[in-house]
Amino acid sequence: MDERVIHHRRDRRALVAGSAAAFLALSLLLWPPPAGATTQPERATSGLSPVAAATAPSQSAAPSSSPSSYPSGGPADGAEFQLANGKSNLCLTIYNAQNYDGAPVVNWTCDAKGKEQYWHWNNGNLVNSLNQKCLDVFQAQTQPGASVYVWDCAGQPNQQWTYDSQQRLVGVQSGNCLSVVSNNPNQGALVVIDKCDDRTGEIWIQQ
Repeated sequence: MDERVIHHRRDRRALVAGSAAAFLALSLLLWPPPAGATTQPERATSGLSPVAAATAPSQSAAPSSSPSSYPSGGPADGAEFQLANGKSNLCLTIYNAQNYDGAPVVNWTCDAKGKEQYWHWNNGNLVNSLNQKCLDVFQAQTQPGASVYVWDCAGQPNQQWTYDSQQRLVGVQSGNCLSVVSNNPNQGALVVIDKCDDRTGEIWIQQ
């Protein structure tokens, strides 16, 4: 074969290999995936941006019929409201208005226009108005620090909450309170369950 042809083919293969390597590097720089991706959050270990895991959490807990409870004057089932954190005054929000099972929940600046910040009660479930998904504890875990996200409503114990007279959201399954991780007051802080105490980061004001 003509030596010029051989050199041309070698140069072309080198160019293709170099382009592939550059594309891989760019894709790593652009991680995490855009809205609508189907990866799921890991258990929270830091106070800021959610991290996606490669596999979806199992949802194997049995259904529960535990009713929600409200302090005097609390909202009825179906009435929409925002939940402002007592420490940060930021609102409980589906991160980046994601619309998939496993979308993480964070603290974010309250905005009356964003449906991802509006919730309503439905028989003990706290349902988001953007996608009608329920506030859900990761893999039905009960230990302090377990992540909270949204998932299709199924009436499971890890989706059941009570709203007590101290304005805390208490998980029916775990007995732990909805809390901002590490009591972090910053925008984007992840939401978890934690031992109920008197910290203001566990207070959620319905407005």
